[in-house]
Amino acid sequence: MAGGLVPLSTSDVATPQLERLAARGRRFDQAFSAYPSATFARAAILSGKRPSAWGFQPRRLADSTTLPAAFARGGYETVRVGSLLGGAEEGVVPWSAVRPAAGIEAAMQQVEQALARSTRPLFLVAGLDQPTLPAPVLTRFPVEAQRPEPAVLAARPRVAIAAGMLARPGGVTQPVPRPEGQRKQLLAEGRARLALLDASLKSLLDHLDNTERWRRTVVVLVGDWVASAGEHGLLERADTLFDATLRVPLLVAAPGLARPGAATSSLAEALDLFPTLLALAGLPAQTGVAGASLRPLLEDPGRTLHRSVLSEAKREVAPLGRSVRTARYRYTEWPDGSQELYDHGSDPGEWRNLALEPGHRAVVVELQAQLKEGVSAAGPATPRGPAPRPRRNVLLIVSDDMSVRLGAYGYPVLTPNIDRLARRGRRFEYAYAPVSVCSPSRTSLLTGLGPERHGVWSNSQPVRERLGGAVPLNEAFSASGYYTARVGKVFHQRWDEQFAWDLAVQGGEEEAATAPESRRDARRARRAEGRERARLEEQDEFEADDLSKLWFVDPGGDEEQPDAARAARVARLLEEPRGRPFFIALGLAKPHLRWVFPKRYLDLYPLDRIALTAEPADDARDIPAIAVGRSERNPPGLLGIPVTAFPEDARRRAIAAHNACVSFVDAQVGRVLDVLDRRGLWEATTVVLLGDHGFHLGEHGGIWGKDTLFEESLRVPLIVASPEVAQPGVPARGLVELVDVFPTLIELAGLPDPPQRLDGRSLVPMLKDPSYPGRSAAYSWRRTAVGPAGRSIRTDRYRYTEWPDGSVELYDLHGVGIEGQNLAGVAAHATTRDRLRALLREKP
Repeated sequence: MAGGLVPLSTSDVATPQLERLAARGRRFDQAFSAYPSATFARAAILSGKRPSAWGFQPRRLADSTTLPAAFARGGYETVRVGSLLGGAEEGVVPWSAVRPAAGIEAAMQQVEQALARSTRPLFLVAGLDQPTLPAPVLTRFPVEAQRPEPAVLAARPRVAIAAGMLARPGGVTQPVPRPEGQRKQLLAEGRARLALLDASLKSLLDHLDNTERWRRTVVVLVGDWVASAGEHGLLERADTLFDATLRVPLLVAAPGLARPGAATSSLAEALDLFPTLLALAGLPAQTGVAGASLRPLLEDPGRTLHRSVLSEAKREVAPLGRSVRTARYRYTEWPDGSQELYDHGSDPGEWRNLALEPGHRAVVVELQAQLKEGVSAAGPATPRGPAPRPRRNVLLIVSDDMSVRLGAYGYPVLTPNIDRLARRGRRFEYAYAPVSVCSPSRTSLLTGLGPERHGVWSNSQPVRERLGGAVPLNEAFSASGYYTARVGKVFHQRWDEQFAWDLAVQGGEEEAATAPESRRDARRARRAEGRERARLEEQDEFEADDLSKLWFVDPGGDEEQPDAARAARVARLLEEPRGRPFFIALGLAKPHLRWVFPKRYLDLYPLDRIALTAEPADDARDIPAIAVGRSERNPPGLLGIPVTAFPEDARRRAIAAHNACVSFVDAQVGRVLDVLDRRGLWEATTVVLLGDHGFHLGEHGGIWGKDTLFEESLRVPLIVASPEVAQPGVPARGLVELVDVFPTLIELAGLPDPPQRLDGRSLVPMLKDPSYPGRSAAYSWRRTAVGPAGRSIRTDRYRYTEWPDGSVELYDLHGVGIEGQNLAGVAAHATTRDRLRALLREKP
């Protein structure tokens, strides 16, 4: 029994020995303690009964049938290593032998020795506690390098978190924050304790391997409870009924296990071990125990054992608080009438109490009924909750090279249709691409994997062969019965052909074939006038020493543009009736270079109203050359030409052309949104609009392009409109990444998890509450020609970047939003630089 360990599935500490044990057995990712304290939790495991059954007095266990007593009657030698219950209670449970052990390493040594000496079947329980951690282990986890997850403080029932005898029952209290230094210290100690336990397991596992004892040995690792690390603030008492304190690690390795190494997300209780161990040992079952044997989950990790599990906590003001946990909800009821309800589907941190919200009344009633049963009951996996909604449609709109230069983001660019989508949904103010190149960014978006895992760094690399067994987003929806359609570029150009859709068209083919002959003739004539201009229009990448080459005004109308044909095709798909939900992806090619658009859009932007980017005149002076070129030899600027080499009038014209192209794209988005309005599809559809990466318009010494690690290139628009959005139109200001889109859509559509471990985090909590915190940092990369990729992180205030030639950049974006002065070499910012360096290096 391990003290104070977080669930293994939530830890980011390297644990090769625990993974080795898990590979032989079953890891339970949703296991819960019966009580949030070590003594009561361990006594519940040994007795198979909840603490309320023995009056919260472990000494009464002497009158009960405990696990050691049951195994002793079966002819087993029973051995306790180290301390289990502590203090006077330690002698309540009888053992054949007791072996003292101070610390985890000593306990593991005693366990190995007991195994080697035993001459008859052995039932051994070790208390794996480590009050004082060895200095060599602690130094591996510096306190200053720890990054606690953001804490969101919310008012709680006083009886839930207040210590001692309350003056009166009822009421709520607002926790204060736990000091950041304390949170870091607790996090460092927790990681060190887990690392120590893992290292101490090696010799024992080697012994089991070398002696072939696995064939006749059951090994269980279980946690008791977890002390709060400040997730809910500085609480007066430790025995709280939150997931953070009740969810514990549980590993069971046994001979004959089906599908070893497969984890289960089915609910389990630590006191399920009582009937489980008796069943695995072939001993008689005991009556009156609260748990259920885990044997069905050992035989099939996909089964459901409990519809809910129960935990309890004693209080002075009233006899008992009890909490029931289902696969989705935690409901807690206190004797003074206080209630708590948390939806883990959208709020895994249990920050928002839904108990008194009218929309959740049916859930509360269902969970109250389960709580009255007083035991875990086999049956349906979750409460019914609200009536099931129709299966979710998804419309994904990806615009090529679109930056946040949109009206919805506060720029003087006319985008009325994107703006209305933002008013209906949630605009993510600070969303970032992993790489400012099309294919790497889109591969991350559509697989939920970061580029350091999928390995696609350029547009020329085939995608599918680098994904291993990862299932892309469209195929995940297809596997769940969705109609899937791709119109335009979704992955990158020819790599789109590697992925399966019910309908896959580049867009415009049918429209071009059916266009009036006169229109087609006019188009051909214009193309014939300038083949080179037409070639540049479709060229993927090119550099320019003349800004007028970046754009082209097409004398035709919208209907002659490929993006208009793509939008028209998607509009028709939305009009078509079908008997199943859809996942439709629209890939708009603009505003990728060249910026091609009908003249009416350029008329929207008189040159006298075009403002140039405000930045320091010597902005390029402190930018490393490698940051804007492919090697350390490339100077800042476009082809080595500083921004002053381009006339101001030419720069204004180029910016006006870019804005005109964006307004053209916006008009095509409007054609699709109009169909959603007309058909009333909004209540059954999630719409996501985003750019794959941004684009520079002359910033930082004259960059007219992408593929940098600056804000203009990495920050992207991300707007999600969905029925779950609360406070529509209010932006979310937390940091997010494009990899977060994959788990968000999977959750909203109710699809099963894909086989790959996702790097993204669901944005559903931020859809339901715009103030919900985002990431502590957003990571991005840029391929170079001189070694490894350049790496960059964006925090809520700073951008820090490292390059393989040793160059470093640090920018303070607070209040300005641009990377003006490089502070990496400024002594006053050395502490910030070192902190961000450590944060950057936490990710491979």
